[in-house]
Formats: sequence, C-alpha cells, structure tokens
Amino acid sequence: MDKLLSKIYYGEIDFVNKTPPVKTSKQEQALYDKLAKSLTKEQSKIFQKFLGYFLDRQADYQEYAFKQGVKFGFNLIKEINEI
Repeated sequence: MDKLLSKIYYGEIDFVNKTPPVKTSKQEQALYDKLAKSLTKEQSKIFQKFLGYFLDRQADYQEYAFKQGVKFGFNLIKEINEI
C-alpha cells in the first residue's frame, strides 16, 4: 500500500493526463463498413439513433462502475486504517 501511495505522491502514476487506448479491431471495422453499405438512409438513421442510446447507457454503466470502485477503495482504506 505504501508503494502505491508513494508512486501517486511523486507523480509516477498520473491520473489526470492518461488517455485511454482506442482499440478498434479490423474485424469490427469491416463488419461496420459492410453493415453501413447495406442499410438504406432511413435504416442508417435508426441505427445511428440506436447506437447513441446504447452508448449513453454504456457511459452510464461505466460511470456507475467507476463510482463503485472508488467507494470500495475508500472503504478499503478506512478498514486498513482501523487495523
């Protein structure tokens, strides 16, 4: 635990300037391109709307998971300090 706190204190772990890796597989892109070519304009609009709702829900879940992780971390620190 002390090593982690020291790394954070001395800036060896930088939470602010981290950019998540963007990962798109060739297979994923190929499938998306094939699907996009096969849809009519109306179907494409509906699909894009669906993707928007889906991504919003995913973002909500990721925020929830982050908050739960932080809460767990704080509770863990609290418990360790009580030992």
